[in-house]
Amino acid sequence: MKKILFSLCVLISTHFAMAQAPQGFSYQAVARDNTGNPKANTSLVVKFSILNGTPQGSVLYAETHQAQSNAYGLFTLTIGQGQANSGTFFSAIDWSGQKYLKVEIDGQLSSTTPLLSVPYALYADKTNLKAGAGIGVNGNEISNTGDLSSTNEIQSLSISGANLSISGGNSVVLPAPPAYAAGNGIGITNGTINNTGDLSTTNELQQLTLSGTRLSLSNGGGNVTLPNTGQWRDTTGLRKGVYYDGPIVAGLKAAFTNDASIIIGQDNIDPTKNLVGLFTRRFNNRNTDLQLYAYPDELSVTSYLRGITMLYSPSSNNGLQFTAANGDLRFTTGGFANEIYERMRVDLNGNIGIGTSTPAAKLQVANGDIYIQDVSRGVIMKSPDGSCWRMTVNNTGTPVFNKIPCPN
Repeated sequence: MKKILFSLCVLISTHFAMAQAPQGFSYQAVARDNTGNPKANTSLVVKFSILNGTPQGSVLYAETHQAQSNAYGLFTLTIGQGQANSGTFFSAIDWSGQKYLKVEIDGQLSSTTPLLSVPYALYADKTNLKAGAGIGVNGNEISNTGDLSSTNEIQSLSISGANLSISGGNSVVLPAPPAYAAGNGIGITNGTINNTGDLSTTNELQQLTLSGTRLSLSNGGGNVTLPNTGQWRDTTGLRKGVYYDGPIVAGLKAAFTNDASIIIGQDNIDPTKNLVGLFTRRFNNRNTDLQLYAYPDELSVTSYLRGITMLYSPSSNNGLQFTAANGDLRFTTGGFANEIYERMRVDLNGNIGIGTSTPAAKLQVANGDIYIQDVSRGVIMKSPDGSCWRMTVNNTGTPVFNKIPCPN
């Protein structure tokens, strides 16, 4: 690649005003090629850098110009008005001490020369201080020529009758206070406002008492008669709260009269005797019920219900679902007074264990047998071709397989 050389004729100048030095100074040069001919009518990229102290000093400021030479290769720029490099500011240059101007054209170093006296008017501008009102300037010393006292502006207020005065200033007459009139329960004496009504902090306190079904409020608060279908009682000395001698009914539209303990619902319900608890909810004009029954062991009860406790869902198409969301579903016998024995478990994988708490298959039986009493029944298995076979045994204990329709 042919290297382009530049022959520079530099003119640097600044112009001063009485109030402030301009933020920039002119730079003029002629660009020539390596044969010495001017680079006429050529676009140039010119970069200026202000260096501190030496030709290799730190960069105080750098900027880039897009220049255009004329027919003689001459171009003129103003240093301080180019595109400043990030983080540098022409107005922030400290012009004290020696400074150098580094020039690069189209990415090639052109020259690094010291700056002489002309741009140092910018430094003089920073020190051209003038004294304003109350300020004195003597060489490099700036003084306050005004009020130096720290106390002569301090004033004090005083009042005499209706006159409010400030020391070293004026006084004003305060307006007369409004005339207040005492209303009910209020007294005014020599400007003092007093409560002439009820000053007791306890005489409004009242107490509730319950006698039978009559609930009374002290201090003339009256009384009411509670319904006699049961009675709420304080359980002080037993447990915190109250209990009720009778069925607890909530949300029913009709009166309820039977032996149930807790009835919660929102429809006309007439459950039979022996009902311990009923929970019902109406949704889309259909009831969903859950009933808990406890049947006594007596002849008046149907034989298959005697002495049992039953959880019952009478609503059609709803079924009864048992769910253990985060653990196994366990079925046990025993009681709180005796040891509880686990009889069956359904784990989170759907495995069922009888006699084991860790079933490893869909059905696992431990510590016991599976007894099929009906001789015509057995175990149904499906063969690879999709057929179903029932396994039974003959009188000699030999397995017998009979092909049957697969269960639906």
